[in-house]
Amino acid sequence: MQKKKLPAKRTSAPADASAHAQKRPASGSPVPSEVIDSVAALLRQIKSELEPYAAHLRPLDRKRLNGVGIKKQGFIERTYEYVMDSPQFLPHYLTQRRFSDDHEYFCRLRGLSDSTRQIDEVLCNIRAQASDADYTNSLDYYASSREAAKRRVDGAETIYNDLELTFVQYHLYAVICHLA
Repeated sequence: MQKKKLPAKRTSAPADASAHAQKRPASGSPVPSEVIDSVAALLRQIKSELEPYAAHLRPLDRKRLNGVGIKKQGFIERTYEYVMDSPQFLPHYLTQRRFSDDHEYFCRLRGLSDSTRQIDEVLCNIRAQASDADYTNSLDYYASSREAAKRRVDGAETIYNDLELTFVQYHLYAVICHLA
């Protein structure tokens, strides 16, 4: 009797970088080092230019100052309109010019602050993508060292034990913080 020949089993393609990359969320292209260095230099320059004008406020000092959110900003805008239309109600120590100058100064600084907030949001998004890639790489290395330690590859057990200790401590700390 002749044996029936079975079709060969299909095996999946060997694991490669493209298969691994599919596990990760899509990220933008990395920011070149030159751009990071250039932006850092510009930020240092901005800080050094603004620092002489900033008062060094303690937390208690900040509490005593009138912070302006969206509601107070609406009040300021409406008051400014009235001051420009009816300056006769200004107190004797406050001129229309002084009020206008202070208002313009605040608006210009608010615009600057809004720009930095937008820059911070962009940086946070870029940093989140970079940290995700870095942490994923670390997890992949940790898993690989664990597999190598199971197969008793020289040096793998020491690396795995050290990484495991750090990994477990971090997750234990995260759980404790979450419960607190």
